[in-house]
Amino acid sequence: MLRIFTYLFAVAAFVTPASVFAESLKIGVLDAPLIINTSNAAKSANKALEKQVKEAQEKIAGLEKPLVAQQKKLQEDRAVLSSEKLAEKEAELRKNIRAFQLEKQSMKEAIDRENIKMRKDIAQKVRKIIETYAKEKGFDLIIPESAGIFYKPEMDITKEVLELVNKELK
Repeated sequence: MLRIFTYLFAVAAFVTPASVFAESLKIGVLDAPLIINTSNAAKSANKALEKQVKEAQEKIAGLEKPLVAQQKKLQEDRAVLSSEKLAEKEAELRKNIRAFQLEKQSMKEAIDRENIKMRKDIAQKVRKIIETYAKEKGFDLIIPESAGIFYKPEMDITKEVLELVNKELK
């Protein structure tokens, strides 16, 4: 008898139109990348990152000048240097160029790590804000805008969440 009721319940669940279930759900649509990239917190993080990039570029330019001078001097002295001394100077220049390239790469990786860390931190904070917003407003489901083929404009909560993020993350 229990099996019959279970079977009938399962059949009823599959036969019942999906719209009956959907009407009882409150669904929101959200453009998370837009929030993460245009929020005041993201703008502030981008300014800090731009400052780091500028400082790194200045440092790279400062490190590059002596290499250019060393290479120019080597070209000028090429005719007067012995083959042994020329080979020694060329080896020294290659060594310095490798060290420069490693330093440049290290700076780039540090900036990339910082960028990833900032974005991840902002994304985690935004997620918590979205979860709180969803609970307070009674949403059953919030989906990314990119996952929806069609949705009613009134389902889009991006603007409200962006305002909330800007208010909470300064």
